Amino acid sequence: MLRVTITTDTPSTVTLRLEGRVVTEWGSLLCEMIRQHRAKRPKVILDFADVSFIDGASAAAVRVCLTKNVEIINCSPFVGSVLRGE
Repeated sequence: MLRVTITTDTPSTVTLRLEGRVVTEWGSLLCEMIRQHRAKRPKVILDFADVSFIDGASAAAVRVCLTKNVEIINCSPFVGSVLRGE
């Protein structure tokens, strides 16, 4: 299960706090959320502090959506290594 909460919402930035596990279909849904928010604001921040697991397919989907205006913060060493494709 993945829970996404908006913690900061300004005209220039939105921060999405993620909680739980990012697996299978959640990666593509998260990517769609990023696209929707990027259409309205210049910057999207993804706070991975409460993500305990991400699978390879979801990490690949998220990597496709990453641009210079999408930032990932507060991820665990494990989640960070999966997101980097290590």
